[in-house]
Amino acid sequence: MTTAAATPAPTPASIPTSTEYHKALRLLYVANTISDAQWSMLRAHCLAPDYTLTTVELAEAAGFEKPGAVNLNYGRFGAKLAGRLLYTVPPKEPQASVFATFAEGGAEAPQTRWTLRPEIVAAVKLLNWFPRLAKHKTA
Repeated sequence: MTTAAATPAPTPASIPTSTEYHKALRLLYVANTISDAQWSMLRAHCLAPDYTLTTVELAEAAGFEKPGAVNLNYGRFGAKLAGRLLYTVPPKEPQASVFATFAEGGAEAPQTRWTLRPEIVAAVKLLNWFPRLAKHKTA
């Protein structure tokens, strides 16, 4: 009986570059596959101090009544982004881990703090989707 080797969590070396995120995000934009809720969460996330929001804050930004909708919708965004990046999300990791990290709980917990990866922030800045982001400073 053989057992499969465990797949390690993404390491900085395996995370896509800002250039790769830039290309993938442009493709998603051109294909019109980013939902209004995903846009709202991404905008709020990019403009938040240290690019960090809780699940509840992301839900409020998207107009969701329940925080669980964040994981579902941001997960779909993550899956689309990973597909464009040809990036495989490690087993047992949320799809959103392609663009965010999590602290103080898992992706589904209301008070979990979601932080955008620096590479995706740099890509969004290059795309100039949210003009205030160019002037945004971290806390």
